[in-house]
Amino acid sequence: MGAAADRGLPQPLAATVAANIGTWTQTVGAQWLLIDAPTASTLVALVQTVSLLPTLLLALPAATLADTFDVGTCSCRCTRWSWSVVRGSVPGRAVP
Repeated sequence: MGAAADRGLPQPLAATVAANIGTWTQTVGAQWLLIDAPTASTLVALVQTVSLLPTLLLALPAATLADTFDVGTCSCRCTRWSWSVVRGSVPGRAVP
């Protein structure tokens, strides 16, 4: 069965689908809001570009990290780092 038999797959998959739907909804809403502007075609194109730019810029470094390091180790370290950023306690920085 492979990945489909993994019991930990449904929750991250559902979270990813929900996040993608939210992103798409926000993009469509921004484009609808700008459609009446005098330079609507340029603004709509800029909204689409800005929404996809982080993916474009971070895909290659992420793939390089995934190919260079062990997937489990890299995933755990990246998750710990992102949670520390969310909490505001980045490793190596004193928390006030």
